[in-house]
Amino acid sequence: MLNQLIDDEIANALAGYEAGITLKINNLVDKQLSERLYDASEAGVKIRLLVRGMCALVPGQVPYSENIQVTSIVDRFLEHDRVYVFTNKGDEKVYLSSADWMTRNIDYRIEVAVRLLDPVLRRRVLD
Repeated sequence: MLNQLIDDEIANALAGYEAGITLKINNLVDKQLSERLYDASEAGVKIRLLVRGMCALVPGQVPYSENIQVTSIVDRFLEHDRVYVFTNKGDEKVYLSSADWMTRNIDYRIEVAVRLLDPVLRRRVLD
C-alpha cells in the first residue's frame, strides 16, 4: 500500500500535478521506504516529515532530498498518533495508522492503516 501511494505521488509530480507526502510518525528508519521517499523527492514530490524519534533521512541534499523537510518533535511524552497524508492531485488521502516506518513494524508486525474518509474529521486532523 505505502509503495503504491508513493508511486502515485511520483507519477503526479512527473505529470505536473500537485504532489506531496506529509508524515507524522515516531520513527522513520525503514531503508526501503526511506529510499522510496528519496525517489519521490527527486521526482519533485514535496515531502514534509514530523518525526518524534529516529529519522534516517538527510533532508536538503541536492538532488536526492532537496524536497524533503524534517521537523523533529521533542517532548517528554510519546506521541501515539501516526498520520500519513498523500496530496493526490489536491484530493488528499489521509490515513491514521499504528505503524512507524521501521522495518520491524512494516515487515514483521501486524499493523493497520485506515483511510479517513469523513471530510469533517479529515479537516480536523489536517488542521
